[in-house]
Amino acid sequence: MAPLFIKAHVAIRFTEHDGLSNFILESLARGKQVIYNNKYNHCKYAADDVALQTQLDKLKACFVNGEELVNVEGMKFIEREFSSEVILGNLVKKFSQLHAK
Repeated sequence: MAPLFIKAHVAIRFTEHDGLSNFILESLARGKQVIYNNKYNHCKYAADDVALQTQLDKLKACFVNGEELVNVEGMKFIEREFSSEVILGNLVKKFSQLHAK
């Protein structure tokens, strides 16, 4: 996937049913603009094909105008919420709580 991420500015995920997608997390971590049919932090929400096209048109206009498309806030969010330190810290806390009972 790494070579594809290098070439892309936008990641799109439209699924009928979804959990916390690794694709979404990886896209945000790489600073991609994400269009998603589920509401999630630092993703552009599009409920249907019309909204998807609208979001794509907006991003295309930004690109054509030379605006930066890197999703810095999405990158910061992933770093803050999904770093190995955070994940492991949460696991240790949960195990400690279970052990204390």
